[in-house]
Amino acid sequence: MRTNQYHDCKDANSYLCGDEINDVISFPYEKTNRLVPVLACEDSSLRVLDRSKVMHTVEIDSSPTVLHLYRNDGGDTGDRVLYGTVDGRVGVLQVGRTGVRNRWLVNNELHRGGILCMDCYDITGDGMMDLLIGRQDGSIEVYSIEDDGEDEDGKETRKFGFTCNESVTSIQGGIFGSSGCDEILATTYTGFMFGLTSHKTTETKASIAFISDRIENLRAAGVGHPVESPVTRTSKWEGWRRRRKESWQHGCRDGR
Repeated sequence: MRTNQYHDCKDANSYLCGDEINDVISFPYEKTNRLVPVLACEDSSLRVLDRSKVMHTVEIDSSPTVLHLYRNDGGDTGDRVLYGTVDGRVGVLQVGRTGVRNRWLVNNELHRGGILCMDCYDITGDGMMDLLIGRQDGSIEVYSIEDDGEDEDGKETRKFGFTCNESVTSIQGGIFGSSGCDEILATTYTGFMFGLTSHKTTETKASIAFISDRIENLRAAGVGHPVESPVTRTSKWEGWRRRRKESWQHGCRDGR
């Protein structure tokens, strides 16, 4: 499979890979001052290119399915990339000018589906980036991203989880519906789009405030008995209608 680099709409560089390319990404030029593409290949490898040549080949335990810049910008030095695998794990690859470092961030101890999409966003509001993951089995997970410089595998902590009935093909964190309300927007294989949030919506808060004010007004008015719900009133109404109908039918039979 071939990958091409275009500059001013002209083919500048190309690379012919011996296997299928599942995803491709490039480090930000603003931080690295060079164009460094990374290929996720079906043969369980990550290939780092320099123009039309392979600069590094990193063999991993499973086929990589998706690539995403670490913290959305490659990290402080702009040379780190996240990769998800078909067996449901997430790793981080750091590419230097002299070599590469690779370690696993998320292990798939629960044996969930493969990684299809990722994003980095502070969904918990603690000032630290979180890792958002969408899986083939419909799982959506939120992990903390520890950045202590250590190379310990699988140290990230799972914070939240959600499961839908379809594969999650895209995921994005941000503010979409309500101002100041952090959400996770996801799309599925059949094109269904939905959002997740840990905050109460404005409508819910308004309803709670209205009910609270109503209760306080009733208490101030000296209402000592509980207020009947619509279900209770409906049940009483249906009982009264039933008794009246039975009485009418009984009177008709006596008249005969």
